[in-house]
Amino acid sequence: MNSESKWIAGFWRRIGAFFIDVTIIAIIGMVLGYVFENEFVQIGNLGRLFGIFVTTIYFGFLNSKVFGGQTIGKKILKIRVVDSSNKILSLPRSLIRYAIFFMPLFLNGVQLPESVSSKLFYSLAIMITFGVNLSATYLYIFNWRTRQSLHDIAVGSYVVNVSNEDNKFASIQKTHKMHYAVVIVIFFMAAALSTYIKNLFGDINLVQLNYIGDILIKEKNLVDISVSSTDFYIN
Repeated sequence: MNSESKWIAGFWRRIGAFFIDVTIIAIIGMVLGYVFENEFVQIGNLGRLFGIFVTTIYFGFLNSKVFGGQTIGKKILKIRVVDSSNKILSLPRSLIRYAIFFMPLFLNGVQLPESVSSKLFYSLAIMITFGVNLSATYLYIFNWRTRQSLHDIAVGSYVVNVSNEDNKFASIQKTHKMHYAVVIVIFFMAAALSTYIKNLFGDINLVQLNYIGDILIKEKNLVDISVSSTDFYIN
């Protein structure tokens, strides 16, 4: 095993750290959901924004130099996020890295008000969700040389073993060009899928349902009512 392969964190260690982090986030979500259940019900889909805030603080800030480039999972498994010079990412760079990773998770299942939503938005959402998810999964599994996933390649970051963090390499190996070609093909496939789904469904008029919703929301025992099109509900 060469020094570089010792520096780059392995697949299972990264997956293990991510599992720990997701478990922690899930516990936080369960506790907050139990304590503020009524408030979350009342704000409806806006509750997603609170989830974005919590996960951004956790992954975006902890993976930056503000907190040493380590989430709790990474700290337990002794790995961290750095750049090619073995320096911890700045906060803006870490936030961009996280945004690319989180974007498909946010778009998965998103529903907008009927006045805002459109087939174009959902087509783009489908393309991004499938394209980013499939590309990230492919790179996680097959990019053995650098173990960079899509969000790592975008900002030039690496997930490395803390025990070998003092190693600095004059020339870090680059992700093989073949992987870029596969990612491009995946996005073309995702675009084709989004176009197919866009043409599969016709327009749905929700005027009557919105009218009924406006009447029902006046009932005292109802907390919240929302009417939305789920033609392109992404799951």
